[in-house]
Amino acid sequence: MKLNPSCCPDLAEKISALIDDELTSQVKEEVQKHLVACAGCNETYEIEIYIKNKVYQTNQSIKAPSQLLTLIQEEVLIIKYKDETDNG
Repeated sequence: MKLNPSCCPDLAEKISALIDDELTSQVKEEVQKHLVACAGCNETYEIEIYIKNKVYQTNQSIKAPSQLLTLIQEEVLIIKYKDETDNG
């Protein structure tokens, strides 16, 4: 996702992957060095970090219905039982 037009086109996806800790150590180091040298990409990095943090904070304030965990656990047991009887 390219949020900033001044971000280098070939780095936009890597910046997102860096934030999500999806890069090898070598690529991570290369991207971090680039961020130090490139203001546009660094700005994109900062924007994406800000957005990710806002989404996380918002999700922390949203509470799922209390019955949801029970329903999920019941569905998991049903699927597990079905798999065991189908394969057993």
